Amino acid sequence: MNLTLPINAAELLPHAPPMVLLDQILYVDAQRLIGQTLMQPTFPFYSEQGVASHIGVEIMAQTCGAFVGWHDKHKGSTIRAGLLLSVRNFVAHCAYLPAAGLIESTVESILFGEELGVFFCTLSCAGQLLAQAQLSLMRPHSNEAFMALLADKHE
Repeated sequence: MNLTLPINAAELLPHAPPMVLLDQILYVDAQRLIGQTLMQPTFPFYSEQGVASHIGVEIMAQTCGAFVGWHDKHKGSTIRAGLLLSVRNFVAHCAYLPAAGLIESTVESILFGEELGVFFCTLSCAGQLLAQAQLSLMRPHSNEAFMALLADKHE
């Protein structure tokens, strides 16, 4: 499959608007993906101050999802839903992601398996580091397994 960059991030994610927080994918290789999103009034959670920096964790998670989705599409596989398992060493260097800022989200794969991934993630704007974290994500082997996992009441 030939995927030309930049690509709309929604094509690589199992999310639906308005919760697609990543706008486009600028670069991808076997280990890394760089995405971009514009903090504008139509962005969920937007305020005049910007977007609270902890929302950056979801932007990072969606960037990880786009990385996995890219590789799924490249292999001709179905894009599968996943779950954020943990956030480690989250550091925000600002209280808000800047209003009208063009945010670059970069993820680098530390571990990338069929059902588990660990990524080092950063958010930056105009070359300034805004936030960073290590995210662990999992995705069941099929969307049916994912729905079964969510339906399990753990009784």
